[in-house]
Amino acid sequence: MNCYLKAVDEIEGDENVKNWVNDVRDLAFDAEDVIEAYILKRTMRRRMGFIKRNAFVFNDMFLRHKIGTEIKRIRSKIRDISDRRLRYGIKNVITSEMGQTSRSASERLRVRREISPDLGQHDIVGFEEDLNILTTQLIEQSPRRCVISIIAMGGSGKSTLASKLFSLDAVKTHFDTRAWINVSQVYEVKLLLQEIAKEIMELKSEDLIKMSEVELKKKVHEFLKGKRYLLVMIDVWTSDVWESLKVALPDMSNGSRIIITTRNKEITVQVDPVSLPHELKPLSDDDSWNLFTTKVLIAQECTLSTGKYSFPKKLEELGKKIVKKCGGLPLAIVLLGSLLIGKLDDFKAWSKIHWQLDHDKTPCTQILALSYSDLPSYLKPCFLYLRIYPENSKIFARRLIRMWIAEGFIVPRGNKIDEDIAEEYLEELAERCMVQITQRQPTKDIMHCRIHDLLRDLSISKAKEVGFLYKQSNTTSSRPFTATTTRMPRVVFHPTMDDFFVDPSYRHICSAFYFGILDQKILEVFFRNSAAFGMLRVLNLSCNQFLGDKSLYPVLPKALLHLLKLDALSNLHQLRHLHVDGYHFHPPNDLSSSSSNLQSLDGLGISKWSHVKDGWDKYTNLKQLGLRGGLHFHEEDIANWIAKLDKLEDLTLDMFPEKPE
Repeated sequence: MNCYLKAVDEIEGDENVKNWVNDVRDLAFDAEDVIEAYILKRTMRRRMGFIKRNAFVFNDMFLRHKIGTEIKRIRSKIRDISDRRLRYGIKNVITSEMGQTSRSASERLRVRREISPDLGQHDIVGFEEDLNILTTQLIEQSPRRCVISIIAMGGSGKSTLASKLFSLDAVKTHFDTRAWINVSQVYEVKLLLQEIAKEIMELKSEDLIKMSEVELKKKVHEFLKGKRYLLVMIDVWTSDVWESLKVALPDMSNGSRIIITTRNKEITVQVDPVSLPHELKPLSDDDSWNLFTTKVLIAQECTLSTGKYSFPKKLEELGKKIVKKCGGLPLAIVLLGSLLIGKLDDFKAWSKIHWQLDHDKTPCTQILALSYSDLPSYLKPCFLYLRIYPENSKIFARRLIRMWIAEGFIVPRGNKIDEDIAEEYLEELAERCMVQITQRQPTKDIMHCRIHDLLRDLSISKAKEVGFLYKQSNTTSSRPFTATTTRMPRVVFHPTMDDFFVDPSYRHICSAFYFGILDQKILEVFFRNSAAFGMLRVLNLSCNQFLGDKSLYPVLPKALLHLLKLDALSNLHQLRHLHVDGYHFHPPNDLSSSSSNLQSLDGLGISKWSHVKDGWDKYTNLKQLGLRGGLHFHEEDIANWIAKLDKLEDLTLDMFPEKPE
């Protein structure tokens, strides 16, 4: 089935083929449902006592008959789909694509690390005049506190330009302190204040969380008094956020500055009617071509060593026609360049892209779609997975990689461990400009990344199209799971939902994500339909970035009664990745079925009443373990637990004082 789906990429515009692909996906889901349902039933029977197990012998016979009937139905559908494949002209695919593309990814990763350690700097083309104008406004003009607005459509390079300004040596030395915050459409003023305070005062998160919004405003205001400061606010959608924050930003007439990036010109007038907004123009034809060729030639040793490369005249003429379709939009140009890396001798590939763009009335949208279509099959689910994150989220690379592994996205290759292969996947997505690296570790490994909002929109539409993921929010009805969505394998629950609902018809959720503050009501409804979560592999409760009150920590053990009480976690025998962002709770009594599959236990909160000994220490197959909180209460037990973990590859211990009761 996977071979068939990969073959379709070349002819995916055909409606008949799209319908056929949907049938194949449905069939794959059917097959997975049958297999996993059988595994689940057999596992539950093994946990029964001898007498009870034998009492259910007729149940077992009925189960086998039911499985046999389902297999016959699936075989019949396979024959029908196979016949239609021939009618639609889809050829069989027998290829070593996985191994070849993985090896090429390794080679590209090696080249990238040798020649371009600071990925993204090559994209700064055509902003020289803008940099000079804005630098002058930052350093030399009016002493009053000014708001400098950078305005342009999405993908124009607003954030890239702001980042370049923020990191200029002249700017660093001119201002006493600097801070950078991502605002986006959905924001919380308190969290933005926490980010500002964290950057300018270097306070710890646990200290900031205890403060109210009013206290944070006062704290920031007092610290900034008498200092010349720079605050960068990225992706501002409303002037309300400025009205909420400006009270914390004193105007001492000492040349302090605020930079905002926005798509809305009206906002610039509302936040500072005196300062003229700086409107980014589309790149000129020459700058567009320079940016495009810089991206296409990034892996060419001749370019990096000598700075010279001469395009064949025919290829250059075609390339300039392709770039013209981008309308001077940097994101579109960079994505197109990424598509043609390593294809300087493939005129056919360039011609195909030009033809596709020439026949589309919305070339920017088509460029984004082409970037997705060009991804190898092993990268597509990894890209679609980025859809789980809220807009402008800071994505923790290690956590993302662990979830990819738990989902089964990683294709084994030789003796390499899954984590290394997954990191190469992330590097390749970055190389293709499908994600943006925001921070690296000293070892050059990715620490944090983000996804551009236009590409996030692409991942949303593609994930919906292929039935990859469903997001439940206030915009959906309270009972959104119809017959067409009951087999959605991944669900994201929005933090601002008023009506939280998991339909009993919803089947076989393999991954569930929640981003927001947890309370008892939310979690009880979240896991009320326990049957829907029987196949759960990934459970991610990312709460700390939204947590405004640390006193909420003790709520979780009671709130998780439907999932994490003494015997409920045992039923999640497929669970491989559990992330709980510092909350603490008791382990189940019976770990016989759940403990063997759990590979990643991240962010588990430890308090003085935690059951480490003869509890959590039964989880001995972990590859990754992250503990935080009052570790000092169980130092010896934790040490003994870690000593048992012979498969452990990643350990994080974050100790801080006991949380308020």
